[in-house]
Amino acid sequence: LGHPEPLGSLANVYSAAMLKSIDEETEQYTVNDVHLPIEHEVIVSAMPLMARRAMSDAALLVLDRQNHWNSRLPKNAFEDLQKEIKTGECDMYVDEKENVQRVVTIVALRLEHNDGSVVAQIGKCQRGETSARCTYPGTK
Repeated sequence: LGHPEPLGSLANVYSAAMLKSIDEETEQYTVNDVHLPIEHEVIVSAMPLMARRAMSDAALLVLDRQNHWNSRLPKNAFEDLQKEIKTGECDMYVDEKENVQRVVTIVALRLEHNDGSVVAQIGKCQRGETSARCTYPGTK
């Protein structure tokens, strides 16, 4: 249909991730062109890293063209975002209003013994500082 090859490949990867995400939903939904039972961010996070990088790099170009790298942001913010994208720590995309969005996937693990007890993280110790906070173990 006249789309550049990289865009066509990205659309194919996105479609495959969307179908896989919908298939993994516990409830059955009817999929149509008006409503999807899955959020865009879930689909993007299910895509392979190389495709997520391509989408994120395009969003960074849009952000750069919008001239957001002025004095409001730290000098190394652009490089930090590039590093996060390269390692898969975050994804970026352009929404329907042409705003650039940053998405971070967070995973929390709930482990429960048959007696009802659960594994919980009760705090953190970083750089000699201790902070109390009860949460499930997890990561970004």
